[in-house]
Amino acid sequence: MSDCSPQTRLAFIRIDDEVRAALRELQPLVARVLPGVLDEFYAHVSRFSETGRMFRDEAHKRHAREKQLAHWQEIVSGRFDDAYVRSVTRIGKAHHHLGLEPQWYIASYAMVISGLQRAIETEIDSGLFGRKARDKREHKARLLSAVTRAALLDMDYSISVYLQSGLTAKQELIDGLSASFRSVIDTVASASTELQATAGSLSETARSTSAQAADVAMSSEEASANVQAVAAATEELTSSVAEIARQVQEANRIAGEAVSHAQHTDARIGELSQAASRIGDVVKLITDIAEQTNLLALNATIEAARAGEAGKGFAVVAQEVKALASQTAKATGEIGGQIAAMQAVTRDAVTAIKEIGAVIGRIDEIAAAIAAAVQQQGGATREISGNVTRAADGTRQVATTIVAVRENAAETGAASDQLLGAAKALAVESGRLDGALQQFIASVRAA
Repeated sequence: MSDCSPQTRLAFIRIDDEVRAALRELQPLVARVLPGVLDEFYAHVSRFSETGRMFRDEAHKRHAREKQLAHWQEIVSGRFDDAYVRSVTRIGKAHHHLGLEPQWYIASYAMVISGLQRAIETEIDSGLFGRKARDKREHKARLLSAVTRAALLDMDYSISVYLQSGLTAKQELIDGLSASFRSVIDTVASASTELQATAGSLSETARSTSAQAADVAMSSEEASANVQAVAAATEELTSSVAEIARQVQEANRIAGEAVSHAQHTDARIGELSQAASRIGDVVKLITDIAEQTNLLALNATIEAARAGEAGKGFAVVAQEVKALASQTAKATGEIGGQIAAMQAVTRDAVTAIKEIGAVIGRIDEIAAAIAAAVQQQGGATREISGNVTRAADGTRQVATTIVAVRENAAETGAASDQLLGAAKALAVESGRLDGALQQFIASVRAA
């Protein structure tokens, strides 16, 4: 609405006390004829889609009609006070809310004014006011002028409110758009800043990832070489373990043969001991015979001595027999000593061979334990070899993957650099958009 005060408006359109009095004079006529004028008015506007769409149904039109009647009662009261201003303000806002443009409002209002003017002319011409012809003309002119001025003031108020409501809605729309655009621009600027930071971080991460991937690739290559060396050493260890197992089996076989030979030797020495025992028995028999022979020779010597000269020959023989018996006894004694020594040595040999057999038995047990351990070691070595082979395969896969990671990191770095450039460009464009928006908002507000 215009910044003009109601008093200024009234003074400018020349609504003074005389006009107010003329309006109050029209109160009975308006109360009587205005309902019919409004019925004709609403019937007319209903025939046009531009105005008929303003009303939902007949009840809505009746409600609008009652409001118009009440408003015209405010007009012809001639007060034009705050109650009137509130009433016309509600009407102007309602027209804006309904979308009733001024062209339709003015044309529609012309029907109401025309209807009231016809009623005034009819009333005066019919002599209802009881005046002379000249007075009638002046009176009619005064009443028509009053109702016309009041109607034009009412249209001025209503259209001003309509336009002001439009300006207010426009301003609210502009403020809303400005706030929305500002929010979008701020969001874009913030996103651009975050995008730059993210792109920078991504670029740095990509470079760091690429460097780390290079280090990992180098370590992977070294690990692969070490794994291959371990695999080769494991293969050699497997071969060595297999050779040790073969040697242990051979030692076990030789130990078994040694045990068998020792047992055989022990049996032969046992036989030798038995033979020595039998020889001892024979020597003992010979010794016994030699002793008896010596005894017989002694007896023969005695008998020869008794025989005197006749027994000399026999005495010589007896002496020879005695000497032979002595030699036999001496020889058998020596043989007995040798046999005893041989038996002692044989017993020592038997004991030594038994000890050798026990040692060989222990060696056989140890060889068997070594064979079992070597077999287990062989299984463990084969498992290690399999694990090393799988580790080598895994290391090669890691190396291949690391190469792909380096390539992806390089691509990510390039993409992040492009993203960083785009983010900076976006920040520049958002600044330009902000400036353009400010100019647009200023120009729209000034329009």
